[in-house]
Amino acid sequence: MKRLVFLQTLLMAGLSTSASALEPGGIHPSFFGVSPSVPSAPVFSFATIEPRFSLLERATSPAPPWSLEQDETRSTHKDGEAPFADTIVAPGFRDFGRALAYNFTKGLFSRENLKPLLIGSAATLVVVPFDDAISERVQGSASDLGDIGDVVGRPLVVGAATGVLLLATPFIDNQRYRAFTFSLGQAFILNFALTEGIKAAVSRTRPNGEDDYSFPSGHTSSTFAWASVLAHYYGKAVGIPSYIVATLIAVSRIERGSHFPSDVVFGATLGLISGFTAVRGSKHFGERRRFALLPSAGPNHVGVYFHLQF
Repeated sequence: MKRLVFLQTLLMAGLSTSASALEPGGIHPSFFGVSPSVPSAPVFSFATIEPRFSLLERATSPAPPWSLEQDETRSTHKDGEAPFADTIVAPGFRDFGRALAYNFTKGLFSRENLKPLLIGSAATLVVVPFDDAISERVQGSASDLGDIGDVVGRPLVVGAATGVLLLATPFIDNQRYRAFTFSLGQAFILNFALTEGIKAAVSRTRPNGEDDYSFPSGHTSSTFAWASVLAHYYGKAVGIPSYIVATLIAVSRIERGSHFPSDVVFGATLGLISGFTAVRGSKHFGERRRFALLPSAGPNHVGVYFHLQF
């Protein structure tokens, strides 16, 4: 009876906020009734909902957390547990416009894009002196590849495929797929705007003299944007073939005489930057929707911990 009264007292008076769990934009109320040997620390670092494997977790052995937005895919911890460390939360499509504005500003000019931009720009400058020699050798060497790449890699075709996947999103209840299509739509728009803007500014004549929109290659940039997003959400098994296809399309543009080698090198750079930026933006807006509820019980305590991030 004394233990029951003590427990009731803890539950009634135990509404508290753990200082170590507080984060900007988050609400972290918790009920805790613990013995002196068990610290009142949150089980999870809820910015990413990753386990901290603290003394509290080992002492309480709580049931797995329940998340309103959790993905079916779970990663395995080194101790053999499945703590949802790889949980993906897709942004709501009402955030699509705000995410796009974020990606065109803070996302695009982030520090993470500096390294691929410098490497890609340097590679482009290295290739420029060899543009004519490489073009003459590659042009006409594989006409079938050139024809296929011309159709498959067209921004119109890539954009249509992106649109179809986006339209299917409401009918697929899978957070990984929803995050993938959100990022893919963002990457396509971002890449298209960057590519077309640079084409108009540079006005480089194509090797075949068709027009002045040679630099950079839109076919290459759009397919590399796709490959980077696919690789992030579905791993090497999908990412490696996607990068191979994107590379073949880049080569096909040289074979057809539509682009110089430096055009496709910088096109690949733009595609990668667009894809990486879109993925980071989707993660940023997805984490704002996290909600998790964790029941906790043990020999000397009982409690509930929940987290809402907006």
